Amino acid sequence: MVLKNCSIIDCNREFQGDIRITDTHIAKIERELVPQKSEKVIDIQGKLVIPGAIDLGFHINNIASKKVESFEEAIGSTFAGGITTVLIQPSDDQKIDNESTSSFVHLKARSSGFSNVLVAGNATTDGNLNDIAIMFQSGISAVSIDSLEDSNLLRRALEYTKMEQEPLLVSPKNSALESAGVIHDGEISATLGLPGLPGFSESSEVAKVAEMANALEASVLLNYISSKRSLEILQELKPKGKIHACVPLVNLFMSDEACRSFNTINKTFPPLRGKEDMQALIEAIKSRVVDVICSNHFSRSYVSKDVPFEEASFGLAVSAIYLPLLYTHLIATKVLSWSDVLYATSKAPASIFGLTKGEIQEGFDADLVVFDPDKTQAVSLDLFHSKSIGNVCQFAEEIQGSVERVFIGGKEVLG
Repeated sequence: MVLKNCSIIDCNREFQGDIRITDTHIAKIERELVPQKSEKVIDIQGKLVIPGAIDLGFHINNIASKKVESFEEAIGSTFAGGITTVLIQPSDDQKIDNESTSSFVHLKARSSGFSNVLVAGNATTDGNLNDIAIMFQSGISAVSIDSLEDSNLLRRALEYTKMEQEPLLVSPKNSALESAGVIHDGEISATLGLPGLPGFSESSEVAKVAEMANALEASVLLNYISSKRSLEILQELKPKGKIHACVPLVNLFMSDEACRSFNTINKTFPPLRGKEDMQALIEAIKSRVVDVICSNHFSRSYVSKDVPFEEASFGLAVSAIYLPLLYTHLIATKVLSWSDVLYATSKAPASIFGLTKGEIQEGFDADLVVFDPDKTQAVSLDLFHSKSIGNVCQFAEEIQGSVERVFIGGKEVLG
């Protein structure tokens, strides 16, 4: 297959050219390729061709339930958002804490036709360490733990993942400081009379985990960083070890102002924080203190959002409009460059997990997205593949950019 007349962009370069795909890989990139007689040719007509996004923060609801979003709907939504690889992280709704659960998730992924599914398992269950070695043997790519777990369990999990030469995924949480909180602790929470989630509950846990990881010479991916103080700590401790950090997309362009009208759609964890935190996160992407942008996708039903703010579920469904949101709010506005975004959504996640993806280079997997930056679309329920209303836009809002085609391993899955 040859993709002709491409405007090729990855985190390293931008140029006009053609791409030859052989089997599952990029075989050749040149200014102009002459197709062979038997080759299929697709004229991209000057649209952008970029590496598919690798989403390290994707959540599913109970895999056996279809009340909010079935597994197939969740996976189907990623193509429209320009995501070609997902790391499914466990949640309270869907534990992945043993060999059989891990195998079942992989089986569901294969049956849905999506080959690029990585699975993270729970490091612990009910305060006990799971058999991490067996879980890795069953095919998981990582294990995940909340920092609020017993510190000795956290240490042992770091030691196990170090032996497996994989990062431990750690979500910084402090139950004592966060148990009643529903919104960022600041001026907006005080105005609305809502209990707050303080930034220092996150930053204190970030410091603890980073110090432990560095002392043990273990690799760690800190999930869902959202506060300015956390970034200051990372800037100091990250160069001393193998620390990676991930930020949810919405925290880069929305602040707690979006909750001022008691808008439960925008209730998420970590919470949308103050404008100063948001700006610090943007600068951290530019400086690469934060490595990864993720969707933090977690669909929620109408019923769970159409309640008082204190009772509403945390979670946003963004995967179906992931790349258009990035383009609309960060690239088109020149807040971040294509290089900044593609490093954080493609190259860095691939590097963390040792994948030959994330760049448009000869020999790399042909996971590619054709993107039209000039096309606009109104956000409506039709764009989402589920019963969720937990998306980040009002349904009348227009977003810029559209995913036109998606190739995974050289196979066209959307177009």
